[in-house]
Amino acid sequence: MENEKPGKGNDKPGSPGGGNGPKPVTIFVNTIAHQVAKDDISYEDVVHLAYPEGHGGQNPGYTVLYERANGNKAGSLGPGQSVKAKDGMIFDVTPTNLS
Repeated sequence: MENEKPGKGNDKPGSPGGGNGPKPVTIFVNTIAHQVAKDDISYEDVVHLAYPEGHGGQNPGYTVLYERANGNKAGSLGPGQSVKAKDGMIFDVTPTNLS
């Protein structure tokens, strides 16, 4: 039997944890839990998680605020921006209509 150590390359493709890519983490978008890769998550990704069908209206836009990021930081995301996803991170996505 192999000498296995948790988290040290013993993930096999197809097994939980996958061994391919970043470990998944749980983030909360508008209070709903989502599993995402522990990697950068973009404004567009977060908006899609919050509103997969869009919110409608003329010139739809979104305000994306986050908290509990690395270093317990809070901030906002705009189109084209991203932030490193962290387990327990919270996103608040509010629809707006751009003028």
